[in-house]
Amino acid sequence: MTEPAQRRGGIAPKRIVGYCDPLSVTPGEEIRFFLSSDPGLGEFQADLVRPRAGGPGWEDAGPDCTQVKSELEGTYPARQQDVHPGSFGLIGTAGQLAGLGQVTIVVLVQPTFRAPAPQVILSVGDPWAGPGMAVLLDAELRPALATGADPHHPLTCPAPLGLGAWSVVAATLGGGAPPVLYAGPFDGDDAAWVSVTGPDPVPAETLAAAALVLGAVRSPGSGVTRLPFTGRLEAPAILPGAVGRAGLRAVVSADPAQPPADAIAAWDFSAGIDGWGITDRGPHAWHGGFHNLPMRAVRGARWSGLTSDWREAPAEYAAVHFLADAIEDCGWSADFSLTIPAGTPSGFYAARITSGDEREFIPFFIRPAGGATASVLLIAPTATYASYGNSRFWWENPIQEMVQDRLVELGAEDRYLIDHPELGASSYDCHLDGTDVCYVSRRRPNLNMRPGHVRREGYTCDLYLVAWLDRLGISYDVVTDEDVHAAGRDLLEQYPVVMTGTHPEYMSTRMFDALAGWVKAGGRLMYMGGNGFSMNVGYSAERPWIMENRRVDLWECGPDAARSEALNSTDGLRGGWFSASGRQPADLTGVESATMGFDHSYPYVLGAAAARPEAAFVFAGVTGTVIGDYGSLGGGVVGQEWDNAAGHTFGAGHLILASSRDHTLIPPMFGALRPDYHADLVLYFNGAGTVFSVSSMAWAGALGHRDYDNDIARISQNVLRRFLDPAPLARPESNPGDPA
Repeated sequence: MTEPAQRRGGIAPKRIVGYCDPLSVTPGEEIRFFLSSDPGLGEFQADLVRPRAGGPGWEDAGPDCTQVKSELEGTYPARQQDVHPGSFGLIGTAGQLAGLGQVTIVVLVQPTFRAPAPQVILSVGDPWAGPGMAVLLDAELRPALATGADPHHPLTCPAPLGLGAWSVVAATLGGGAPPVLYAGPFDGDDAAWVSVTGPDPVPAETLAAAALVLGAVRSPGSGVTRLPFTGRLEAPAILPGAVGRAGLRAVVSADPAQPPADAIAAWDFSAGIDGWGITDRGPHAWHGGFHNLPMRAVRGARWSGLTSDWREAPAEYAAVHFLADAIEDCGWSADFSLTIPAGTPSGFYAARITSGDEREFIPFFIRPAGGATASVLLIAPTATYASYGNSRFWWENPIQEMVQDRLVELGAEDRYLIDHPELGASSYDCHLDGTDVCYVSRRRPNLNMRPGHVRREGYTCDLYLVAWLDRLGISYDVVTDEDVHAAGRDLLEQYPVVMTGTHPEYMSTRMFDALAGWVKAGGRLMYMGGNGFSMNVGYSAERPWIMENRRVDLWECGPDAARSEALNSTDGLRGGWFSASGRQPADLTGVESATMGFDHSYPYVLGAAAARPEAAFVFAGVTGTVIGDYGSLGGGVVGQEWDNAAGHTFGAGHLILASSRDHTLIPPMFGALRPDYHADLVLYFNGAGTVFSVSSMAWAGALGHRDYDNDIARISQNVLRRFLDPAPLARPESNPGDPA
């Protein structure tokens, strides 16, 4: 049954959004669902469904859904839940600073954004709401010290810090003496530093209020952070007594791993760059942790320019880039949960939320428990879903109109994101200061991962594969990219046939190597999309809901940053194209990403290799030479993004079965990679294994044409059934038509 039509005219706003945790589960495991609703909604209904592509127009009307009886089914009270973005560090020193007497707190600061409101560098308590103090930058980037006595009139330095420059900021307070605030350039003579002295001593309870917070002020009661800082911090330390300029210079110039012997606390950001911990080198071991995705593995004040590898010189990367608009975890309370019953089939699932005319789907995946339950494994490309999640570049970057040759269409999800920037952005976007988004989290709503999303790619496109497999009646298991990353090749070894989604662009090196090794050893891979296996991502070991995607080769940043900050913090490997890490997508799939074009999709024209006996099984029942001049994604099977074999030599085992031609819109810019920009349908005998590459994101959109009675569905079925047949495939001994 098809869902009732949603209000698309005038872009009706969404009134309820949500996410789940985790994203994939096995029978017996629990999954929780988190929702936030418009205040006008009183309640909502939830049920469990298996979504798939429907008939023509389903993208607007809603997916076909099979309802699954479950314990989550019911009516729930609707509520609004807030999001509080902004990176911060939390250090558990509550109550321990008060008895220290007079102390000096010092930190290296590099502001990268002028905010209209104060930006807090570090704080104890909340001076605007009670006891506490905050070292901050005002709207002009002047350092200031706010205390509970008169926080709206802070002690302020006369000169601002330089945007993008490293400076020293220090505050001496406590002990019954008036506070002193210092600021000056890190690379300059400390005689150029300025200092201002306050009129009244800071009360002792100022430092007893709560934990020390870096990069924001945090309410001790609610834990909510605000006034976040955008920029880099390095080497914060607490020293006893009043420390003069010479003493401060010695502290900030020292190796962060070797602080002064008398330091009360000295936090070393060069330690644990691959994680989220904060290490205190001082005697009290006041350790802490970073939250809301500050960027790690970034150049610090001591960067010499002699290395581009944070692993070789961690002291030169002893900085952390705080970002006022980053979000790791919405921190919402769960509305309901579900323990997956034993025996639940693996597959694509969603919690369907309804309230009057309002509809929301929260997708998730059930993987098999205790090993394979089918011979076919479909890998949901969740790394790509995450990379594009909540993307804003669709309407902010003019390239979108160029590759579509039309005005950009906005959907309800886009409108919600415009109204709610606090949900964070995608790996294709930039932060407020122009820093590329390199971490994304699944602990927030991902509004691109919705059935019927206006862009029609990604999750929506993969529902065509689900519908086709369900129609065939061939059993299949589903796992996510994250599952393959965690389990590696052992997971793949349970299946003779593995199928990708329609856009497996991003994956980790562990995933890539697992697939490559499995194919070489005899696995049969159906690459059912385009622009796949292109770029490397990493996953956080301690917080697996965080994925890192440093799109180095496509970054908006300058060449120095692209060169010196190209290595992932999560695994130390280079971000960007897999080729930079010695992995060639064409070696795995027989094709490589060629270009993009969203104006129109095109058919394939069969080539000479299609008539070879080794390829006979592919085209059984196909009579024409032009295939796929239809489809729901642009009217053809070659569209959106696609691949070809141009420029590669593969040998006899590589058969180009068909190619596209006469493309009308190929932008000579981002995404246009290798002439002549056509797509190739390929059968590739790779080692002991075999790969069938459809090489186009639009292929799956043609499967349902004429109620699944068409050449694209027939070819896909032919390959799947033959790949499931354990009999050896006939392998070509020569291929004179292979490109040189």
